[in-house]
Amino acid sequence: MAETAKPTQLRPQTAEAFDAYIHKAEAAMEQALHAGGPFLWSDLSSERTQQVQKGQVVVQCLAGRAPVEVPSGLIHDWTGAAWICGTTVEDTLALIQDYDNHKNIYKPEVIASRLISHHDNDFQIYLRLLKKKIITVVLDTDHEVHYRSLDPLRWVCRSYTTRIADNPSHTRTSSEESRSCLTMN
Repeated sequence: MAETAKPTQLRPQTAEAFDAYIHKAEAAMEQALHAGGPFLWSDLSSERTQQVQKGQVVVQCLAGRAPVEVPSGLIHDWTGAAWICGTTVEDTLALIQDYDNHKNIYKPEVIASRLISHHDNDFQIYLRLLKKKIITVVLDTDHEVHYRSLDPLRWVCRSYTTRIADNPSHTRTSSEESRSCLTMN
């Protein structure tokens, strides 16, 4: 019998610290949008701009080199930039918002995807994610995604993960994977 995924509840102080972090981060992002500076994070640094223009994907942890420590938890807050040539904003949005097809677009990391609901620029989605390091972990995740147009060429997207649950029927240690590979050969 397959086990079902069970979400873990955050401790109250962890949830409070996370909510405070998000409130502060979103206020800073809104202020940056209206401050008249560069729209793109990559344009805040000439080195990043050059890397992106050369076709590199540039990613950075916003807190510096490590996750933000909060009571009984860590906050991983990342941003990144990539240059996509030969497309339009409309085509890019259509691809990104094709949530039912994310399992094909972003495989092997996304192994299942489904649009749950959609109203205007607001989406609720489900993703099953494969994380393979020392052990293989499969996560069942729910997300609320909100898009906002600043003008015809500039859009803002905020995605909130509302549920993460380990799917134990798919999670295996590397020794279990080795055994199953040996028995399959």
